[in-house]
Amino acid sequence: MLYDKAILAIFLTAATTLVQGAPEGPTKTLAARDYASINPTGLSLRSLDGDGSSFGKRLTNAQRLARGLPLRKPRRVQARQATPSSCPTISHTGTIRVTDIDAGGVLGYVSSTPNIFGEYELATTASGALRVSFGTSSCLSSAVYSQFDVTTENGISNFPLLGFMTGFANTNYGIGSGSSNYAYLGGVTQTPEGSPAIQQANSFSAASGIPDGVESAVWTWEPSSNALTVQWINTDGSSPTTYLAYLAGDAAIILTGDLGTFRNIFGSATRIAFTFVPDSIVY
Repeated sequence: MLYDKAILAIFLTAATTLVQGAPEGPTKTLAARDYASINPTGLSLRSLDGDGSSFGKRLTNAQRLARGLPLRKPRRVQARQATPSSCPTISHTGTIRVTDIDAGGVLGYVSSTPNIFGEYELATTASGALRVSFGTSSCLSSAVYSQFDVTTENGISNFPLLGFMTGFANTNYGIGSGSSNYAYLGGVTQTPEGSPAIQQANSFSAASGIPDGVESAVWTWEPSSNALTVQWINTDGSSPTTYLAYLAGDAAIILTGDLGTFRNIFGSATRIAFTFVPDSIVY
């Protein structure tokens, strides 16, 4: 009998311990962190070209008239510097290769096709690359050319200048250390060299209906290495350090002044660099 009571006591003690120590409900695991989105959600987006068919080619004037668009102005690629008329412009044409700075290796090229928000993304092959051109003066020889426009040949036909558009989640038009502000790579309208962002027509606004600030003359080219870099101008006229990044989840290329702070808010972003891949020089 004592043996049976002892066994019963041990059983009751074990049962009590199990009940008291059991968790309330299923075991919970930490959820993945929720990051903010670089693009607005819940919008009814608009096509950038009316029927979605003109990406990769320019609309002819007849096509523009049929769609109620103004006639396309003659395309001129010229250096920003004032030069004598005896100095012809050298037109540099090619594509933009994208490399991973941290891991190394080529990721692809800036794509000729934008995402649904009018932001240029990544093409994994040269056949899908955006073709670009820019001009330098034949009378000016420099180790570095800066603050010029880059024109696209097979991108967003209604916005042929390649530039940056301020992020919709920004607190202002500036970028810099300690700020998560950013700008998308897209099709823009021309802004003066050295100018901060100006609110005017661009591919993001055309798709989303949200007014946005843009800069076009942001490009710097080093002929010896063909490095193509970007210099953003803040509203106070300062020139912050800039970092290019690719967001695979958003299919977008952005620039920011603080990649660490940007990642804390928006999640994974691959730090990248641009290289101009020339295919010809035309005088």
